[in-house]
Amino acid sequence: MAYVIGIINEERKEVEERLLYAERFVAIGEFSSGVAHELRQPLEEIKNAAYFISMKLKEVVDEEVKRRFATLEREVKRANRLITDLLNFSRAETPTLKKCAVNQVVVEALSAIEIPENIEVKTVLKEALPAVHADCNQIQHTCSNIIANAISAMPEGGSLELKTEEKKEEGIIQISIADTGEGILKENLKKVFDPLFTTKATGIGLGLSLCEKYVEAHGGEIVVESEVGKGTKFIVKLLV
Repeated sequence: MAYVIGIINEERKEVEERLLYAERFVAIGEFSSGVAHELRQPLEEIKNAAYFISMKLKEVVDEEVKRRFATLEREVKRANRLITDLLNFSRAETPTLKKCAVNQVVVEALSAIEIPENIEVKTVLKEALPAVHADCNQIQHTCSNIIANAISAMPEGGSLELKTEEKKEEGIIQISIADTGEGILKENLKKVFDPLFTTKATGIGLGLSLCEKYVEAHGGEIVVESEVGKGTKFIVKLLV
């Protein structure tokens, strides 16, 4: 009898945790939408002003001025990405499914990210992969987000590997993105997809949560493997 009660209590606890998690998602989504809309306009003004000034100073050869403007442009782009994450997180977008070439999505995701010179990139893309029915934009966003995280985990340089393969026995196409960065502490592995969880000095902790949201909306799965000091691998599994 005590055993049965224990099982019931465990199941009730799990249901309660899921409800709290869902409520948190809704609350964060509403908050994210409001903040993102408030920030978008002033950021656009900063972007436009910076462009105007850079045009006026086009002939300036002062390296310090050039460096400052390069920093400004980079930070505006980063802020824009954060706002986009906030907006995407707040929207319950149903994937627009169509035939999607996974290798092409991975290549485009990689090309969307600026890779530092001290990071070596290796791609192992399986030829003749069957197409998946997916929202190409959402899967590309997922891959780009993981790649960006991998790069930030290797400030001193390292290796980044992107791999695709078909798991016929499971009926899936698998995308693996692995880095040789600092790794994730064991106690944090279960939290990496939680909204607002982050261990970085920059960022708001919505990127990976949004990745999980996208992948699960496709009926897929995203998992993470990591070892401190050796690196991290994210695996995205999509149904064929």
